Amino acid sequence: MRFLKALNNGLARGEAFVLCMSLLVMLVLAFFQVIMRNVFNSGYPWIDIILRSLVLWVGFLGAAVATKESQHLCIDVATKFLPARLNTVVSILIHIFATVVTLVLFQAAYRFVMDEAKVGATTVFDLPTWTVQGIIPVTFALIAIHFSITTIFKIKELIYLRQT
Repeated sequence: MRFLKALNNGLARGEAFVLCMSLLVMLVLAFFQVIMRNVFNSGYPWIDIILRSLVLWVGFLGAAVATKESQHLCIDVATKFLPARLNTVVSILIHIFATVVTLVLFQAAYRFVMDEAKVGATTVFDLPTWTVQGIIPVTFALIAIHFSITTIFKIKELIYLRQT
C-alpha cells in the first residue's frame, strides 16, 4: 500500500510540475505577445499556436491533478444520505466505472495520436502534431491510474469498515 501511495503522490507531483511550467510559459508568452501587439504593433503568429497547444496540456494535466485530489467532476447527492459502508461500496463501483471509461478513452486517444503520427502533419517549428496531442492519451492513462489506486484504497477502507 505504501508503494501505491508513493506512486500516486509521485505521479501527482510530476503532473503538477509540468502543469505549473506550462502555465508559466503560457503567462510569459501571452504577456510578451500582448506587449508586442499593443506597444510595437507586431507580434509572432507562432506564439498563438504554442498558447493553444499549452491550453490543451494545461486542461488535461489539470484533470489528472484534480482526479488525484478527488476534486474531479462528480455527482454525489445520493452518497450524502447513505450509511458509511454502502457509501464506500457505491464509491468503489463508481471508481471502477470511471477507471474503465478512462481506459477506453485512453485507447481511443492513443489510436488518434498514432493516426496523426502516420499522417505526418506538423505544427509550429515543424514539430509533429502528434507530439502536442500526445498529452491526451498520457493524461487518460494517468487518470486511470489515479482512479485505480483510489479504488484499491476504497476497498481497503471497506474491509476496515467490515471489521469494526
